[in-house]
Amino acid sequence: MTCHPPPVRRRERSRFPRHPIRPAAEIAIRTCREHARTQNAPTRILFCCFSAEDLAVYEELLSEAD
Repeated sequence: MTCHPPPVRRRERSRFPRHPIRPAAEIAIRTCREHARTQNAPTRILFCCFSAEDLAVYEELLSEAD
């Protein structure tokens, strides 16, 4: 019998398990918009999503704000 935990899959390592996607996306979108508005930044911002579920959250939040 071993005491080693099961191996972590690659996708799980790339996520932030203690930071739920919705609040993280809200912060990211708000921060990018504020920066773009106040710093004469580019008008196009690209968000990199790690899953289809993450993409759906971003699309929902971005459509609500427009």
